[in-house]
Amino acid sequence: MKSETRQLYSVGEVVIFVSKKYPHLSGEYTIRCVHKDGDRYIDRVSKAPTIVRLNHVTHAYRFSEVVPNDQGLELLASQWQLRKKHIPGTVSFKRLMELV
Repeated sequence: MKSETRQLYSVGEVVIFVSKKYPHLSGEYTIRCVHKDGDRYIDRVSKAPTIVRLNHVTHAYRFSEVVPNDQGLELLASQWQLRKKHIPGTVSFKRLMELV
C-alpha cells in the first residue's frame, strides 16, 4: 500500500533535499519532473530507458540538475526526502509588530 497519496511539489518549485543516505547531495534543487509508478524516462546519467518502480511512495521527483546516485543512475527523490523552501518575508520584525 502506498503511504503518500497526493503530489506535494510541482515542476519548477525549488525544494530542499535532505538525505541520510546521500548527505553530500543535500541542498536546494529545482523539480524537473514528477513521476508515478510505471512511468518511463531516459536516465540522464546512464542514458538508458528507465521505468520508475515505486514501493512505498506514490510520487518520485527528478531535479533540473543531473544528480547521480551510487548505482550509476539519476537520483529520484521521494516526498519524505524533500522540504518546502520558504520565501523570506519582506517586512521587518519591528514593522510586523506595528501592524499587529
